[in-house]
Formats: sequence, structure tokens, C-alpha cells
Amino acid sequence: MNQISTFVSPTVFNFNSLDIHVVADERGEPLFMANDVCAILGYTNAHAAISKHCKFNGVTKREVIDSMGRSQEANFINEGNLYRLIIKSRKPEAEAFEVKVMEEILPAIRKTGEYRAPYAVNPTDTLTAAQAEELRLALKQRCDLLPKASQAAFMIKGWSRLKAHFGVSYRQIPQSEFTEALSLVTRHASEWELLDSPEVPVIAEKKYNFPKELLLQKHFCPKDESGNLLLPKLDLRTFANEKFISPIKALLTEMHADGHNVDAAYAEFAAMQFGIKALDDQLSMLSMIGTGAGNSALKILFRK
Repeated sequence: MNQISTFVSPTVFNFNSLDIHVVADERGEPLFMANDVCAILGYTNAHAAISKHCKFNGVTKREVIDSMGRSQEANFINEGNLYRLIIKSRKPEAEAFEVKVMEEILPAIRKTGEYRAPYAVNPTDTLTAAQAEELRLALKQRCDLLPKASQAAFMIKGWSRLKAHFGVSYRQIPQSEFTEALSLVTRHASEWELLDSPEVPVIAEKKYNFPKELLLQKHFCPKDESGNLLLPKLDLRTFANEKFISPIKALLTEMHADGHNVDAAYAEFAAMQFGIKALDDQLSMLSMIGTGAGNSALKILFRK
């Protein structure tokens, strides 16, 4: 999970009397409030649904202002994770919600950076050569990540879905629908990964090397009489400190890059790290309260 805390003013739209908050990130890409999405799609435990179905690098925290004017942090998910939750939902309204998002919300978000009423489409303004090439490359780049045996089927199905959706070949898609066409390509890739992908190929054997020396980090290691760094005394504050470079995180990142599916382990690690940071913040607050109140017992406790 990307721990980004940035103030945003979400735009709220309605689906079946339920609100969903949507923002655009720094690149103009849409982010959806995770709790809202889970409520619409019938997930009773939003945290469990995100951990089970979403990719950790598509979940981020944003600081928002709620209806009572209070500042709070909330989980937001990207477009790929939105599709994953839609696909796995058993609620009948999931399909209608998908249509609402794809045909109205996403095009408006990408066009303006915020949600507005649907804009008019001029069918005479077809994609420029650059837009058509970008759309082709978007599908081709995702195709290149698949095993050779499944690439042809992926491309054929992708072009067929574009034509079925817009009723024309990809070069004749209206310019104002360009962003939705890109969205459809992303959705096709996500669905293929979850439902249609063939057996995962065997990953070549590899030895991973993460020795104790990786813990020798200047912010956390004391020095001996000769000035050499010593292994740190790992404690709660070490793991809560943002400067600490975690070998566990580095290992999981390397394994992910090598093709291993370590999403669950990474999500658990991120949740533990976030929980430790929250606990450390609470302990720091208690320490301040105890010090300010002159409580000697609390002073001794937190000094240790």
C-alpha cells in the first residue's frame, strides 16, 4: 500500500442512493474511496475484500474532509483494483455499477480531473494517429507480459471488445471517447489476469540473499569504540520510523519483480507496519500527556 497522505477534495456521485467519493491523483488518474466501493458491491468487510482482491500498489491513503468538516484519512483504490472488486462481487448491481463507472464517471474524470455531468460525443472527430497508436501500444504492452501461447487470444479478444463497445474499429473511435477506450483496455487486461489467464509458468530457481548486514543503517545502529556500526536493537520505534529500510520489504519487492505472487505477504507486511506506526503515535501521545501532567510513573515507563 502506498502511504500517501495528501489533502484532496473528493467529488461525490450517487449510485442506487449510495455515495461514492472519487478523486484524481497527481497524474489525473481516478481513485475511488474503498469503503464506498465495497458498500456498493456488497462487501461487508472492506479491509478483508481489499486484502484479498486488490493489489497493494493500487491502494493509497488520502486525507479528506468528511460531511461534518472533519479531516480524516481514507483508503482509495485505483481503476485496476476497482475492476477486481467488481469482477469478484456477487451482487447483481455490480454490472450496472460497472457501466455507470465506465460510461460516465471515468471519461469525465480523465477529461476534466473531476466528476461532472456526461459530456457530448461528436462521432465525426475520430482518434488522431497519435491517439490510435497510444491505444494500440497500451494493448500491446500488456500483451507482451503474457506467455507467448496466450498473446494472440488476448489481442484478438481485446480488439473485439473495443469494436463491440464502440461499434467501429479502433481508429474510428471518437476522440472524446479516447480515455474510455484506454479504460476498456485496462479492464480487459485485469479480467484476463483474474479469469482467463493460463497456468502460471514455472519461475526459474533463484537464491535470495539478505544478510544481517542489511540492518546496518546509520540512523539505527550504535558504534563501537572503533567507530564501527553495530547491529541495531530492533524495537517498536525502529519499525515505526519511516527512515528504516526494511529487508522484509526489500525481499518481497525483489520476489515480486521475479514473478512470484507475494501480494498477500506484502499486504500483511504493509498492514503490520501501518499498525506499528499508529501504535507508536499513540504511545508518543501518552508519553506527552504523562510528561505534561507530571506523572512520574509514566515518565519512568516511557523512558524505558
